[in-house]
Amino acid sequence: MKNILVLTTLYPASDLPKTDTPVVHYFAREWIKMGYNVRVVHNVANFPRILYLLAKPFKDVIGAKAGFGIRTVPYKDCEYFIDGVPVKRIGIFKLCPHALHPRRSVEKAINKTIKYCESSEFYPDVVIGHWPNPQLEMMKALKSFFNCKSCFVSHGDSVVKLYKERSLDLINDIDIIGFRGEQVKKDFFNEIKINKPYFFCYSGVPESYIIKDAHKDLSNIHDFIYVGTLIKRKYPAQIVAGLAKAFGKEDFLMRYVGSGAEQNNIESSIVENHVEGNVELLGRLERSDVKKLIEGSQVFIMISKGEAFGLVYLEAMATGCITIASRNEGFDGIIKDGENGFLCEAGNAEELASIIRKIRSMSEEELQQISRNAIATAESLTDFKAAKIYIDSVENAIKD
Repeated sequence: MKNILVLTTLYPASDLPKTDTPVVHYFAREWIKMGYNVRVVHNVANFPRILYLLAKPFKDVIGAKAGFGIRTVPYKDCEYFIDGVPVKRIGIFKLCPHALHPRRSVEKAINKTIKYCESSEFYPDVVIGHWPNPQLEMMKALKSFFNCKSCFVSHGDSVVKLYKERSLDLINDIDIIGFRGEQVKKDFFNEIKINKPYFFCYSGVPESYIIKDAHKDLSNIHDFIYVGTLIKRKYPAQIVAGLAKAFGKEDFLMRYVGSGAEQNNIESSIVENHVEGNVELLGRLERSDVKKLIEGSQVFIMISKGEAFGLVYLEAMATGCITIASRNEGFDGIIKDGENGFLCEAGNAEELASIIRKIRSMSEEELQQISRNAIATAESLTDFKAAKIYIDSVENAIKD
């Protein structure tokens, strides 16, 4: 296997919102370094112009609630390179967000993809799709046209809700499935009863993020950080309540990095819990500044719902942070409760308070061991290692 065609709904570019996750690019970039021949097709949804006109006055409000950038113009097809990865952007029309693309629009995208590949004499050995809409439909057609293998990676979206009676046919055509987490896998197989080879498609962190000799001062736990969009499903305001319950009248420092509609609720929770001097709302910061803040913090907290993976958890663990994530969500399975971090029910301030009390009652040596285990976990999932595990899983499944 040498030639990899990647289809994805999200991919970075200089003219796209910075809130769009670059996770697929990190894999493609590493595969290029390994010597694979990779082409990426970024399928970007374009809506009727009236929707852009209606959304434009409210784009900041909508974006703050949704947690991602809102476009106010349709995008044109283009080709570009990023970190050595060749990308073809294809605009695909659909009537409204969350709807399926019309079949005619998908067929146009399929034909454009075939033309793009043939123009550079690129014939894929495998076509890989991230997110179902419209990748699953396109993969079926492209697999047939190029007589190649296919891999679909689920980020937690419901295939059945999208494709209904067509779901089984589309998934049956896939050779191997990747899951962004244990809970994503459970939800998928609960919905679609099918026997397919699968693997876990975990993200990695840059090697430079890992602080192998990190030795944080964990003798007096009082310094906490949250990094992410401030949206409802991430429950940022509940962290304030949990900390207030755990510390009572004792001092602590909680820093929030990010912006979003939940900032008002965080501010209300600060006042309600009388912790005005203990919480800092820092807004969005440059990646390098965020890294420094995480390195200087003792505990990272994000108890969100619907988190397919959550790369920021791994970034925190790479610095030796005591990390608190959500149970039965995307990072459950990477974090083993009490070994390399802690797990809490999403949004549960009472349980969070209990976990923080437990952490504060532990000896420094116990906490240092958890910190060392966290770093070891991150070290096993660098960008290169994660991409290697991913592509090796695909190759092993399709080589017969």
